[in-house]
Amino acid sequence: MGGLESKDLLREIEWLLEDAMVGYNPNLVMPPNLAMMASIEYLYVLWRERIEKRRPFQYIVGCAHWRDLVLSMPETEQLIEIVQNVILRDGLLAEGLWDDLGIGSGTLAIGLGQLLGLGGRFVAVDLIHVVISVARYNVQRYNLQ
Repeated sequence: MGGLESKDLLREIEWLLEDAMVGYNPNLVMPPNLAMMASIEYLYVLWRERIEKRRPFQYIVGCAHWRDLVLSMPETEQLIEIVQNVILRDGLLAEGLWDDLGIGSGTLAIGLGQLLGLGGRFVAVDLIHVVISVARYNVQRYNLQ
C-alpha cells in the first residue's frame, strides 16, 4: 500500500466517515437516523480508488487536513500562505474585500476568514446549490459569518 500501515488506513477511513456523516463520532454509538452527506456506494467507490489505484487520500476525498482546516486541494494551502505574505507586507489589504469565485467546500474562505480576523470582509460564491450548502455548513463549523 505504498508504505501505509493499517493504523494510517484506519485514520483515513475515520476521516472519510467523519466527512460523510453529520454528527459522526467513532467513540459514540451512532443514532439509527444518521444523516449521510454521501451514499455508502459512493464512499465504497472512493475507497476502492484509494486502495486499488493507490491514489493519495486528499485527492480521493478532495481535501487534506492542515492548520485545523480541511483543504479542498493542496493548492489551497499555497493560496492562503500567499495572502498571508501579502497582508504581512501591506496590512491595509486585510481590511479590503476578498472574494472566492467557485467556493467549493469553503476551505479557502474559512482559511482566509481565520487569517483576516474579525475586521476581514470576504465574499464567496458558487453556481451549485449543493456546494453552497456544504460551504455554509463548513463556515458555520468554524464560527465564521
